[in-house]
Amino acid sequence: MFAKKRNLIGVDLGSNSIKVVELKRSRNEYTLKNLALQELPEDAMVEGRVIDFTAVVDALTEVFEKSRFSHKNIITALKGYGVIAKRMDMNIEDIKNFNETFRWEANQYIDFDPNTMNIDYQSLEPMADTGKVPVIMAVAKKDIISDTKFVFDTAKLNLVAIDLEIFALVNLFEYNYPDVNELSSIIDVGHERVHMVFVENCQYKFSFDIDMGTKNCIELLKQMYDMNYEEVLNLLKNKEKFDSDVQSQGLINQFYGRLGQSINNILRSVHKESGVEISNFYICGGGVYLPGFKEYLDSTLDKTTIFFNPYERIEIDSALADELIENSLYRFNIATGLALRMDSDDK
Repeated sequence: MFAKKRNLIGVDLGSNSIKVVELKRSRNEYTLKNLALQELPEDAMVEGRVIDFTAVVDALTEVFEKSRFSHKNIITALKGYGVIAKRMDMNIEDIKNFNETFRWEANQYIDFDPNTMNIDYQSLEPMADTGKVPVIMAVAKKDIISDTKFVFDTAKLNLVAIDLEIFALVNLFEYNYPDVNELSSIIDVGHERVHMVFVENCQYKFSFDIDMGTKNCIELLKQMYDMNYEEVLNLLKNKEKFDSDVQSQGLINQFYGRLGQSINNILRSVHKESGVEISNFYICGGGVYLPGFKEYLDSTLDKTTIFFNPYERIEIDSALADELIENSLYRFNIATGLALRMDSDDK
C-alpha cells in the first residue's frame, strides 16, 4: 500500500485525552521515536463515541502540528457500548465452510441487529489438547466506525486500520511479557470504564468491562467542593494538598471501595467458571495515578500488582521529553499496542 514499510502511528482517542505513539522497528526490536498527549474538553468523547466533533478534530490537528511525527498513517481503536470482543473455541470440520460456520456462531453473541454491525475475526492455531480452533471475534457498530473515520478524515489524517482497545493491550502484553504463560489479568483503569482483560500463554482469553472509571471519582469531588472539572484534576495532581485533606481521601476511598467490589465480583465469577486462580495482575491507564490506588488494589487483591510498563522491551529515544514519560507513562499502553502494527499487517 505504501512505498516504504513502516509502523502505523497509534492514536488512542480516550475519553479525556488523545495519546499518540510512533515506534520505529529495526528487525524485531522497537524504539519509541515520538509520543504526545493532548487533553480533551470534558465530555468531548463519551462511551467511545465522538460527541464534540469540532473539539476532537481540533485536538487531533493540534497534536500533529505540535509534534513532529514522521507520517500520518494511523491506526486507532474502538471501545464502549456497541463494541464486542469474544473468543470462541470452535469445532471446524471443513475449513471451506469456516466463514459460514463462524457467522452462525457469531450471531449467538450479538445483541444488536447484525445489519448494523461490522464483524471481523482472526483464527489462531488449533489447540493441541482438543483440536479446536480459537477464533477471536471483533464486532463494532457501523455508525461508530463511520464517525471515527470522519474525524480522522476531517483532521487530514490517513486512517489505515481500526482495532479494539483490548486487543491493543493484548498485543502489547504479548510483546513485552512473552514468557508469562500463566492466566493473568490486565486492569486498565480509564476515564469512563475499567477493562479487565485476561490472557494466558500470551493469548486473549476473555474480558470484562466495569462501568466506572476516574470520571466517577472526579464527580464525587466536584459535588463535595462545588469545583469544576479542571479544578478537581488540579487537586488530584497536588499530592501534598490532597494528603492533608481528610474529606477528599474519604471520597476517593469510597470510589476505591466500589471499584474493588466490582473487581472481586469478576474474579469470583472467573474462578467459579474455570477453577483457576489469577497468577498476575498488571495495571495501567490514567487511574493508576490516583492517590493511593495501587496500595488499595494490592490490599484488596491480597497480591502485589505490577505496573504494565508499555516500554518494558522497547527502547526509548534519548531525545524524547522525560517529563511526559515520567508523569504519564501508563496512559500510553493502548496507543503503544496499536503502534506495534505495521502498515502491511492484515487489517
